[in-house]
Amino acid sequence: MKWLKFMGGFLIGVLLCCPLMLQAQQAVSEGEESRFFEELARGDALQEQYLRWTDEEDQQDYWNDQKSFEVDLKKYKYKTYLSYLKGKCEAYSSHQSECSVRCGHGSYYYLQAAFYGQFNTDDLTQQLSSVDDKTNTVKLGLVKNEDPH
Repeated sequence: MKWLKFMGGFLIGVLLCCPLMLQAQQAVSEGEESRFFEELARGDALQEQYLRWTDEEDQQDYWNDQKSFEVDLKKYKYKTYLSYLKGKCEAYSSHQSECSVRCGHGSYYYLQAAFYGQFNTDDLTQQLSSVDDKTNTVKLGLVKNEDPH
């Protein structure tokens, strides 16, 4: 019987604390989230620099999974995706200056490097500041034309 009272009290305590825990989780600022995903991207890029594949299928699976992650991230929250993309672009760009044949990257790595190389990090930073969080899209800042009549 004491055990039931203890469990009942424990469950009530958990239920009372759950809203507080959820509120604490929501307290992560946009800036912190952006920094987290930029750092995650840099870490992913560093890992990708050192990956060596013995099996073509494993290499293809890895890059397909990476692409799926980025697509899902883009659907989840565009600003978060842009932060991740910015981190990847910076990391790939930094490595490119010292990269040579000795690095031994696979063909998929070079395809990814070309993808990330097409972006300008200054443009990504500008896009990050113009994302509408409610619609998950970039605000274009279009000006309404005056009616000529």
